Amino acid sequence: MQEDFSFLDYFYEMHFDEKEKKKFSDFFRAIELRKQKNFASAIADVTNLPKHTIEKWLFGKNIPFVIRLFQHYKKIGKPKKGCQWLSINSTRGGLFTGPWVQVPLKINAFEEVEYALNQLKEIENFQVLKKKFGIKTAEQKELLFAYLLGMLIGDSSKPAIKRKNRTTRCITIRLTTAHESNELLGEFTSLCANVLGLRMKKCKNCPAGKCNTNPFYTWISQSSPLIQWVFKACLGLEDNGRTTYDKIKADWLLTVPREFRICFLQGLADSDGFVDLSAQHAAVITHPNTNLIEKIFDSLGVRTRRWLITQTGLWCLVVSIKDAFELPLFSPEVKSYRYQKVIKLFNAKRIIGHFPAWLGKKVDDNIKAGITGTKLMEKILDEDGVAIRTKSINRRKKKMESKKEGIVCLGIESTAL
Repeated sequence: MQEDFSFLDYFYEMHFDEKEKKKFSDFFRAIELRKQKNFASAIADVTNLPKHTIEKWLFGKNIPFVIRLFQHYKKIGKPKKGCQWLSINSTRGGLFTGPWVQVPLKINAFEEVEYALNQLKEIENFQVLKKKFGIKTAEQKELLFAYLLGMLIGDSSKPAIKRKNRTTRCITIRLTTAHESNELLGEFTSLCANVLGLRMKKCKNCPAGKCNTNPFYTWISQSSPLIQWVFKACLGLEDNGRTTYDKIKADWLLTVPREFRICFLQGLADSDGFVDLSAQHAAVITHPNTNLIEKIFDSLGVRTRRWLITQTGLWCLVVSIKDAFELPLFSPEVKSYRYQKVIKLFNAKRIIGHFPAWLGKKVDDNIKAGITGTKLMEKILDEDGVAIRTKSINRRKKKMESKKEGIVCLGIESTAL
């Protein structure tokens, strides 16, 4: 058989050295000699290969990986120009089991993403989870993929699993149990993976760490070349890239439909966003992709302001509560604790001037009980639907302390924006 290794170029991210290619030649030579009625021992003498290796090959066992890839090629043929074949699943031993899809080597336009997504079929667990979140059809696949992209450049980890011939990846998500809604966030992310044909399951909670007093909900996906393709082709990262430090190269996100951009931002915000009750705004940590994320917000008509978090040295983009509510910035399907805070702040009453007597008394009583800062702001917002600020709390606290010392302190409280 004439040696032609061009078929190797039809498979995504596959690498073979000369030793692997020699196995290709040896295998077909052994098969040809067998057709000539040679026994394993004679074939071993001619090919200079161990007899037990020849015997296994002849019985269809321990077949070289490059041969298995060739067998797949004979069944599925050549991919379209500019694409390569990729298997969603594989065995624990690393053998590809399909389904096979054609993926563009690099994403430059939304149509290329659509082409890949249209080939993917949801797994059975998607039918279970979609009822929980009110997802009516798998036709929302593109938007769920957009949300997953946002999660991937946020808090999730994407560890690489390197095998001899290729690299695959899995998705790992750990979310604090301090907020019950984080369990729904993890389940929704699993839904987004399931619609792409990827398995993702909830695992045993990770224990609390030195800096975190709560355990972590944990989800882990299967390892798949598809995730590697998303990491490299869609996000434009290198094999050793890390979303925490390396910018993604995904300007194609600026050309996608409006709904896709919003769902992408929601995935990022549900992962790396927060709501500041005192400043009464929402924000998303965007480092190191601030320029790109800023352009996406701008394309949606949302004004942002850059803010450096001095404690961490990370940049974030701040948006008004009105914009966070109307966009919406956080997913209405997940309804995370951040989403709930935005709704409460948007609908909250704001008092200009002195607190009314009942509110002043309630704030003072809580301060005496040792409840101040964010906890007190949350309590007033939850119980009374009133948004107050840290400076108002601190002013009353200082006034109370001054009275104890016999000092009169004048000031006006305000909850207005």
